Amino acid sequence: MTTIKINDTVTDTNGITHKVTDICGDTLITDKGMITIGQIATSGIPHGVDELRKAQDAAYNERARYEHEFNRMMDTGDSISPEPINKTILTKAQNLAVLNPAAAVYLQAESFMGSSNHNKYGAGKDAKELLEAGGTIADAKEILKTWSDRFVPVWGK
Repeated sequence: MTTIKINDTVTDTNGITHKVTDICGDTLITDKGMITIGQIATSGIPHGVDELRKAQDAAYNERARYEHEFNRMMDTGDSISPEPINKTILTKAQNLAVLNPAAAVYLQAESFMGSSNHNKYGAGKDAKELLEAGGTIADAKEILKTWSDRFVPVWGK
């Protein structure tokens, strides 16, 4: 990873160029406001993907745990309520997605690649490759948003 210093010029994932005036942890103070390290355009896998993936998996597992325990309670009729969902786990995943928008879109593109619909799969693959090449979040989101427009009927127009 490249070291960022005061007075460096960086480009965010929306294509906006910033001049760094101060650094506070993972937050850069720039001439256009504050951005996080995760909002800097880089080639390769976006910053924060692994951490966000782990947080999203933990949130999914927490919801699954609650649902399983609730169903067990209903099936057995024992009236023992499941422990409530741990909102801290869910909030952590949401906060990481906000701090690392490129990572969030990257993971969404990966999820599209799990689709059996070849158009949706292709959109996910294209968006993921675009982000890895340093493309903008807005362009990747547009690819994912318009995946169904890729449909070309095989039986003619």
